[in-house]
Amino acid sequence: IEQQGFDYVDVWLLRVDKNGDELWNHTFGGEKLDTAKAVIQSNEGYIVVGGTSSFGEGSEDVWLIKIDDDGMEIWNHTFGGEGWEIGNAIEETSDGNYLITGYTTSYNVAGSGDLWLIKVNSEGEEIWNHSFGGIGHDEGRSIAVADDGYVIVGLTESYNGKNNAWFIKVDDDGDEIWNYTLDSENNAL
Repeated sequence: IEQQGFDYVDVWLLRVDKNGDELWNHTFGGEKLDTAKAVIQSNEGYIVVGGTSSFGEGSEDVWLIKIDDDGMEIWNHTFGGEGWEIGNAIEETSDGNYLITGYTTSYNVAGSGDLWLIKVNSEGEEIWNHSFGGIGHDEGRSIAVADDGYVIVGLTESYNGKNNAWFIKVDDDGDEIWNYTLDSENNAL
C-alpha cells in the first residue's frame, strides 16, 4: 500500500486483526517515490518488495524490506544500476532464501527492459541475478514453485510486438530450463 505525501510517495503497511481492527501501521521511504508491490510472511516477520527512488544507485531500484511482527524494520536492501528497476513479486525458496522478479533497464538489456530474477539469502544479500528478454519490454510479475525449480510468469513485448503472457522455468541457479510465450491477440495483459 502506498501513501502520498506532499512531494513523495512512501510505502505504507497496515496490519489488522481478523475483525479488521488495526493492530499497527508504519511507513517506509524517503523524499522520493517508494512503492510496495508484494508482501510475504517469513519465518520471523514479513518481507516487502517494490521499488525506491529515494535510495539505491539509479533512477529507481528494487527495494527489499524485512520487518518484524510489530512492523519494525529489521533490514532493507536495494538492487539495481543506473537505470530503472522494480521488484513485482517475491517467493521463499526451499532452501530458506528468496526469489524476486520484476524488470531491469540496467543489466543485459536487449530492449527497453528485461525480466529480472534475483536470488537473495535470508539476510537479503544477493546470491545471483539473471535477466531474460528480447528487443521489447519484458517483465516478471509472479513466481510459482515447481517440482524442480521455479516458474516466472510475466509479460513480453519482444515477440509479435504485443504484451504476450510469458512463462519461464528456471532451476535453483536461475538457469533457464524452458520458456513459453502465449500470444495475446487483444494485447490485454
